[in-house]
Amino acid sequence: MDSEKAISLWKDILKKEEIDISKNFFENGGNSIQTIELIGELQDKYGVEVDPADFYSDPSFNNFEKLIEMANKVILNENLKVLRKGKPDLNIVFVHGGSGEVGKFLKMIGSINPNYTIYAIKYDKNMMPRHPESIDIKKIGKLYIQYLEDAGVSKISCIVGWCIGGKIAYEMLLQKKKYDVPLVILNAVAPNQSVKGIEGEAFDFENEKKFVKRILPFFNIKKSTIKDTPSLWNEYADFIFNHKLVYKYMNMISPKYVQEIMKSSDDVDLFIRYFNLVRSFERAHYTYTTEEKAWLNNIIYVNALKQSIINFDYWGKFTNEFFLINFDSDHNGIIDEEVSRLIFDRLGMGIRKDWAVQND
Repeated sequence: MDSEKAISLWKDILKKEEIDISKNFFENGGNSIQTIELIGELQDKYGVEVDPADFYSDPSFNNFEKLIEMANKVILNENLKVLRKGKPDLNIVFVHGGSGEVGKFLKMIGSINPNYTIYAIKYDKNMMPRHPESIDIKKIGKLYIQYLEDAGVSKISCIVGWCIGGKIAYEMLLQKKKYDVPLVILNAVAPNQSVKGIEGEAFDFENEKKFVKRILPFFNIKKSTIKDTPSLWNEYADFIFNHKLVYKYMNMISPKYVQEIMKSSDDVDLFIRYFNLVRSFERAHYTYTTEEKAWLNNIIYVNALKQSIINFDYWGKFTNEFFLINFDSDHNGIIDEEVSRLIFDRLGMGIRKDWAVQND
C-alpha cells in the first residue's frame, strides 16, 4: 500500500478534500469513531490488520505508514511482528514492555544497521482478561521461544527487553542457552527482588475489593452478582462505562504508556484490560526468582535517570560484563532513537560501523 492510497484513505474517512500529513489524525479533525472506521476500512479494502492501540499511541501519518508496513510483514503468529526486513541470519528481537504492545519500538529501529531483521514480540490480547492475574515469566519465556522457532528464526544476534520484557528476555536466554547473545535491558526490575505486599495469594477477592474501594470509595461492591475477582472487575467495568468522569479519573492514575494507548479512545473494556495487565506484570516482576549465577556474557542496561529502578545494578550478578547507559528520561521516554544509537553502536550493530568498540 503506497502513500497515495494511505492519504486517500484518510481523506475518505475524514471527509476532506485535503489533509496535512505533518499533522496527526486527530489534528486533521479525526475522532475516536473515525479511528475505528479507518482501521476497519484498512482491513476491508486492503486486508491489512493494524492494532488500534499502536495507532492511538502515535496517530501521525508517518506512524500509520510504518504500522501498515509492519502489518504486511506479520508472520505465522500475529504476536510476532517483523518491524523491518534484513538478512535472515542477522536477527534482533525486541520484547514488549508493560503494556504488552510493540509499536513504540519503531522509534528505535532507525539507528540499527539495515542488514538486521528486526522482530518484536507483543503480548497476546487473548491472554488479557479484565481482571488481574498471576503471570508466570518462565512460561511466557518458553512461549516466546516457541514463537521464534515456529517462524524459523534460529539465529539471534541480540535480544532487547523493556520493563517486564527485560525479565522475559532474560528468561528466554536462560532457557535457550544456545542463543548466547547480548541482552539489552531497558529500565527493568532485576530478578529475585521482593517488595512488601506482593507476597501471598495473587489478586484474591478480598484484596481486590480493598483495592477497588481505595481507588473508588463510592463503588458498590455488595451486589449479589459480585462473587469473585473476575465478577468484581466485570461489574466495575460496567460501572465505569456508565460514568465517563470515573473513566477519565482511572485513565489519569494509569501508567503513562497506558495513557498513550488510550488517549484517543473511550473503549472502557480495552482500558480495563490494559490497566490490569500492567498490575499483573508488576506482580510478576517481584515474584520471579532464578539462580544467581553470572552465566550471561554481556548485559547492557539502560537506566532512566528520572525514573530509576531500585537496585537495578543487581542485574550485574547474572553476567560477566555489565555495561550501564544512563539516559535523562522517565521510564516511558527511554524508548528513544538516541538510546538505540548508544546501544547498537556499542554492539557493532549500528549505522556507524566505526564505533563497534568503545573504551569504557
